[in-house]
Amino acid sequence: MRGSKTCFHNPLCLAAPFVVWTILVAASLAWAVHAAFLHADETATRRGRDLFDMIEITRAWNARHAGVYVVRSSYALPNPYLRNINRDLDAEHGIRLTMIDPAYMARQLSDLARSRGVRFHLTSNNPLRPANAPDAWERATLKSFDQGAAEHIDLLEIDGNPTFRYMAPLSVEPNCLGCHAVQGYQLGQVRGGISVDIDAAPILSHRDRQIVKSGLAHAVIWVVVSVLLWQTLHRLHLNIAELDRTRIQQGRTIERKNRDLKKARDTIMKLQSSDALTGFHNRTHFEKTLQEDLDKSEARGSSHGVLIIELDYFNEYNTEYGILEGDIVLRTVAALMQREVDHQPALFSRYIGSSFAIALAGVGDKALVACAEHLRRSIYELGIKHEHSEAAKFVTVTIGTAHLADGASLPARDLLKRAAVAMYKGKRRGRNCVVSA
Repeated sequence: MRGSKTCFHNPLCLAAPFVVWTILVAASLAWAVHAAFLHADETATRRGRDLFDMIEITRAWNARHAGVYVVRSSYALPNPYLRNINRDLDAEHGIRLTMIDPAYMARQLSDLARSRGVRFHLTSNNPLRPANAPDAWERATLKSFDQGAAEHIDLLEIDGNPTFRYMAPLSVEPNCLGCHAVQGYQLGQVRGGISVDIDAAPILSHRDRQIVKSGLAHAVIWVVVSVLLWQTLHRLHLNIAELDRTRIQQGRTIERKNRDLKKARDTIMKLQSSDALTGFHNRTHFEKTLQEDLDKSEARGSSHGVLIIELDYFNEYNTEYGILEGDIVLRTVAALMQREVDHQPALFSRYIGSSFAIALAGVGDKALVACAEHLRRSIYELGIKHEHSEAAKFVTVTIGTAHLADGASLPARDLLKRAAVAMYKGKRRGRNCVVSA
């Protein structure tokens, strides 16, 4: 009996859990890398937004005071683009002042911030100051603001250094119209923007460290779980192999038990259908089989014959010589009949007590009588001593025959009854003879 094939006998099936696990880990790592990139972008955007808001707050403070005056110096020269009659003032003690408007303040803050690694630029598509003209990236971003974008950020390489460029729009407010009304701007209209350049190296370095950490963590988890998974699958494989072996052994045991049961059943059937002393069929099985043979003979249109053979004065023999000796005689006579009847097919039965029955298929009437006479003579010639027999001083038999012609129909019991009646006629005639029905 072969073991049933399972998934664990297929190498591809064993590899499938590892493939699925690897795909899950790879997907998780890809998500973690994507999240690290998003976090870096969000960090840069947040910093850019914070700087933009700080600049806007500073500009708003300046605008609320309608500009502020500072002492003129090399760091605060008069603004040539500021159209205000009070742009320059002379204070006491010869101190000369000049007005710093929001735009001028933003430029000065930009100069200071540049020394700290941060650059921002106030720009517009129609600037009053030519130096505030946008570069290509700023121009494209301003165009996106006209189309409704709220802010924009990109990672670029500037002077060989990675840089996040953030930009948000500036809308026209009432305090802006003093200088920009002549340019045709209206309240709420986007008149420009502030771009902020942020050194990306620290942010990207942090991002890359997070990616490496995540990669190492995923690698460790993949290895640990893979080892546990392999151990689990290995144990399952061993358990299934053991179950297969057990099933095979059980199958062999069941097959052996089935063979033993069949053998026992056959033995029981044989015991139920045969005589233990002679091995011949018992009366019930003989009559059943004879009826089946008669039905076949009728269908084929062939003849059939039966013999009823009874040992003469056998009760007296058992009384004189003992039952054990009687059993020996029965076995001896049975063996002789089976040996001397050369007609085939032949069916033998220990019919009742000391009587036997023989059925011969396809036999003629004369051949049936000749067979009976041959058996009677052969049994007599055995010379088995029987002092209390009135037929002879040896064991003898009386035989009755009954013949069924070709194609004739008669129940088995009736045919046997005919032969038995003929046998009893022979007993009345003095025994040790053959009588035909």
